[in-house]
Amino acid sequence: APPDMVAPEPDSPPDLPMPQSFADVVALAEAKRDLKLKNALLEQVRLVHFKPGDIALNPLPNAAPDLLQELMRKLKTWTGRVWIVSTSEQEGEEPLGVQRRADEAREIEALQAHPAIQEVLRHFPGATIKDVRTVAQDAADQDPADMDAPPDDIADDDVATRGGTN
Repeated sequence: APPDMVAPEPDSPPDLPMPQSFADVVALAEAKRDLKLKNALLEQVRLVHFKPGDIALNPLPNAAPDLLQELMRKLKTWTGRVWIVSTSEQEGEEPLGVQRRADEAREIEALQAHPAIQEVLRHFPGATIKDVRTVAQDAADQDPADMDAPPDDIADDDVATRGGTN
């Protein structure tokens, strides 16, 4: 049949996720609360090739022997689509966990060079930056005037009587 007449490959049902990157696969494992698999994907494999439905990985020596088969089974369950997960002899990229830690170290190093951070560190000798987190969008969207107000379920007279007598 001419190329334009070939039926397209059936996609997964619209309500099932379809990871578009290896990072999406890791995020899906986290969303499915499979933390053992998530950790293995972050620390025990190197990505060689990814396209939806086809992943080539280079397992590190500490990877479980059945890791790739487990990933293939779970992706089929989670996405409703058969995935090919193969072993590659190519080295591939550094494990995602290694990449993320390197990115975080570069970000901390860049922050330490900022004049405001240097001023804080001068006032607090020995202080270090341990982690950098992004502020949640919800907090950014919150009205600053609401941040000082007590929660709706605490009335002013409740505050006055909390320390009451027995």
